[in-house]
Amino acid sequence: MFKRTLWFHTEDIFEERNGHFFIVDRKKDIYKNSRGQTIAPQKIENLFQDFDSVKSVYLVGDGREFNTVLIYPDYENSPVDLRRTDEQGIRDIFSSMILSVNSFLSSFERIVNYVIINRDFSAEKGELTPKGTFKRKNVLKNFKDIIDPLYEKNYVSLYSGSKEIRIPNWLLREKGTVRTNLRWDGNTLSITEQSVTLSLSWSGSKVKVGDYAYVIEIDILDIESLIQSPNLWLGNSGFTDFTGPSVFRLKESEPYDSLKIDEPQSGTSFNKATIDEKIDTLLYKLHWAVRQFLSDDPGVFKPLSTLVDGDLGNWSGTIIDTFMNYQSHSNPHFRIKMIESLAPLLSGDFLVSMIHSAYLYQRRKDKAKGFSFDITRTNDDHYQALIHYLKDIHQDIGNADGDEQEFVKTLLLMVSDFGTIHPTRFLWARAELIGWQLSDIPKPLYSTAQKAYYALIKGFRSWIGKSASLTVDPESGEEYSWNDVVNFDENVRQGHQKRLMESINETSMIRESIFLFSKNYIVGLNDIPKGGIWITHLGTRNNKSVFRILLRTRSFGTHNLVVNLNEGWDRAFLDEETKWLITMGSGFKDTPLVENFGGYWPEHQLYTEEYIQGETLATYLKRNKKDIRDEAKVDRWQMRWLHFIWNGIQAYQEFWNRTNFKLSIQPPAPENLIIPQHDYKTGTRLISISGRKPIVSIAEHFLSLYTDYIVRTEQKYPGLNHMSDWEVIFTATLQAVKVTQGKDLLEQLKLELGSRTLKKKCKLTGLTIERIDQFLNDIDRFGVLTKPVVFASLRYERWLDLNPEATLQARASILQELYADYDLDSLLDDYPETRVRFFMMTCFKENNADLLNEFQSMVRDMRQNKLSPWNIQERISEIQSSIELNEEETFFLARMLFPHVDAADYVELVTTTHGQEARLNLVYQTECRDGQLYRIRPPFLPKEIAQFHSILSESALSGTFTAEHEFLFAFNSRNRLAGGLYWKNMEKDRIHLEWVAVRQKYQKIALSKRLMADFYKRMKHRGIQAITVGFYLEKFFFRQGFKIDKRYGGLVKKL
Repeated sequence: MFKRTLWFHTEDIFEERNGHFFIVDRKKDIYKNSRGQTIAPQKIENLFQDFDSVKSVYLVGDGREFNTVLIYPDYENSPVDLRRTDEQGIRDIFSSMILSVNSFLSSFERIVNYVIINRDFSAEKGELTPKGTFKRKNVLKNFKDIIDPLYEKNYVSLYSGSKEIRIPNWLLREKGTVRTNLRWDGNTLSITEQSVTLSLSWSGSKVKVGDYAYVIEIDILDIESLIQSPNLWLGNSGFTDFTGPSVFRLKESEPYDSLKIDEPQSGTSFNKATIDEKIDTLLYKLHWAVRQFLSDDPGVFKPLSTLVDGDLGNWSGTIIDTFMNYQSHSNPHFRIKMIESLAPLLSGDFLVSMIHSAYLYQRRKDKAKGFSFDITRTNDDHYQALIHYLKDIHQDIGNADGDEQEFVKTLLLMVSDFGTIHPTRFLWARAELIGWQLSDIPKPLYSTAQKAYYALIKGFRSWIGKSASLTVDPESGEEYSWNDVVNFDENVRQGHQKRLMESINETSMIRESIFLFSKNYIVGLNDIPKGGIWITHLGTRNNKSVFRILLRTRSFGTHNLVVNLNEGWDRAFLDEETKWLITMGSGFKDTPLVENFGGYWPEHQLYTEEYIQGETLATYLKRNKKDIRDEAKVDRWQMRWLHFIWNGIQAYQEFWNRTNFKLSIQPPAPENLIIPQHDYKTGTRLISISGRKPIVSIAEHFLSLYTDYIVRTEQKYPGLNHMSDWEVIFTATLQAVKVTQGKDLLEQLKLELGSRTLKKKCKLTGLTIERIDQFLNDIDRFGVLTKPVVFASLRYERWLDLNPEATLQARASILQELYADYDLDSLLDDYPETRVRFFMMTCFKENNADLLNEFQSMVRDMRQNKLSPWNIQERISEIQSSIELNEEETFFLARMLFPHVDAADYVELVTTTHGQEARLNLVYQTECRDGQLYRIRPPFLPKEIAQFHSILSESALSGTFTAEHEFLFAFNSRNRLAGGLYWKNMEKDRIHLEWVAVRQKYQKIALSKRLMADFYKRMKHRGIQAITVGFYLEKFFFRQGFKIDKRYGGLVKKL
């Protein structure tokens, strides 16, 4: 309150949030903990107000290490009869309350312990003021005997000089002793009247515990924390002999960050351990395996592999962490065999890095010794990582040293082996091995790539086999051969018929091609009825006769393939042609630029390709020549031509890119392109690459694209004029070769334009240094305006022009359709600003300048990797608090932030406070089978988390909440909690779902299905790739798409 400039001091502490003032506490009640951090007790106590089971609560923590609370239950109003509830039940109820409150507090504010007091706070005892507020000093004094035990240690401390060890009380009980029997002389920990001792001594920053030596950051060794981190003590028999077998009953691990293993890291002189059959826990078996590994027992790897391949529960991470402590084994063979054993648990990149390290170590030890790795222990994730590694190092192989080049040879052979034993991955291996043969690499590498390629082809063809030359008709019982199956069109000449029949009879051409072009069907002669193959001549061009084979099977459908017969190229040119076709086809994550390649049989001078129906761009334009001249359709055709220009330029530039900028197709003409007619479709194809020629000048290459492809076509069809300029060519180039490489190419183009002859020639077409500079500046400021974003935005504008009165829901619906049709999500890795840019160019196009400036700032930060497109909630929350938004802006902001929200969905954006952090939350409304509406959202109050704990208890599920857990709940129309789920983050892209529970009343109305569907969408939006869950409700989770995966020790769903 104030009058003029005079303030009335109320002694209240308040804070401002989003233009509102919130009273936090009384100034006199604020205190600091032992670390000097300021805490407002009233703010924390108020979080308990909504709990029906709590009548009074008092926060303790002034000057102390952590906060605790005194709780007096509300026995009259509690939804649970507390007087009849056993001690464990009461502890579960109030523990869940504490943990739910903690999730809304900063780490230093959180409550560590609590006690339930047997009387309420009283004014008569001087604990309350007449207004009912606490007299805090009196409360502390009256309840001192109850408060002090809350801060008592649950461990025994032993000292030697400045060093301290802490031994948990429960371990003393396990050992059957008391604290006064413990002795530590600085070297040995012992128990009076017990024979087992523990070697424990400090030396500088290292501490020896049992058989191991550790690096320790502090002067305190916490035995409890050490036990909770089995990766630090598995194999340490000196430690486990002292603690006893109780440590092997540990349920889950917790990191002990201040302790790290120093020794052993190599092979040791440990004696081999004899397994104790009486201890049948997974943790004990791991302990035995680690001990055997450290004892240099080569027989450990088979049982270790068996262990890894079995049911690991939640210990897969512990196994990895444990053995990573000893990856520097002195014996190269042990390093390699350890990696093989652990391989099914390792991520792809991690496996490759470990193999790399083991390989280099072996090279240092013995260069003459070969390197072998059991590729059967690997999976698709590993295979993809191998190829990623090869692709990355391929770009800079000239600077790699001898050892690195030798390692590349090993990987090339591993890729070949994997492609051989996994035929469905043959194409990836073939494309990678061919790519190395086409590049400028040292001869030994080329020879290895060639050797690996031949081994791959031989292995694949050995596996797929040659189809029988004679079979029996299952219906008539008559014998028939390929001659009875094949029919030729009359346009196929006799000489060609003979060559084609020889190749069909003598090779696996049909069988192999169908396998590669279909869903891995293996088709033999017996699968094809008489007359089931029709061959027609498609034409002869570029020294090749091309034939289409139409094949009908009994059970595997109809298939199409193309056979190319050589009619004049020499063997070397044909070999190179097939290699480039493989490289331009579909390899590992490569978009095919040509029809997918089948197989090559040089002895028959032919190769096969996938048959894809479609007309060339030149044919399409010619067919629509009259339509193009129609002035009433100019706008339509100019937009189509822009689409054809963009796609065509991108395809030709992509070919240039895949040849490492050495070759281009000349001339870049419409006759050599098949482009989808719809601008949202991908899949542009080059008809032929036989016109490839070396690049002499970058400037001449760009000029050829402009004149031969664009200008000449526009001269032929005047109705297409003036729909494109150099900026489109530049952008298409950046999309084809990626931004960084594209900018480098444009800089090189600028250098060439310094030549007087080229400068004059290019200036006539509008290509100038100034124009390139302006384009590059715009890219740096605003990012790349990609073709899908441009066309999706233009289509939205055209739709809005036709529907000016469209509702917000209708506009959101068309936005969502366009976003999906143009597959804009796929651009986010390379162009993280895509979603924000799309919304800026559509629903926010005419909005206030402040909002657009904020969006431009977001785009810049995304381009500079300062802001992730998957995590913009905080920035949007800041925008909401700093800019006044109208209803329309808020509506579309929610849909920009959460892509999974459907247009017609009712949603809200609500900001909640968790300690000092503000979080932007989505409230999503859905209708279930009972016809009622339910809202799905995170918890807004601690009470809601406690209510969820009650649901878990009602469902006979034991849930333990921590500050790391996150929740998603479903509420009915009266805001009553109907069900929910909770999870914790395990890795950057993986979470673990703990429990899903719905009140019995709300079961069988598809609420759990709606909840899970929204959960998946939220997690996918966060960038989560895998959700793991334990083995419970297996049928439910199997229906949800979860599968068993050993790496995660349970069920996993890949998003």
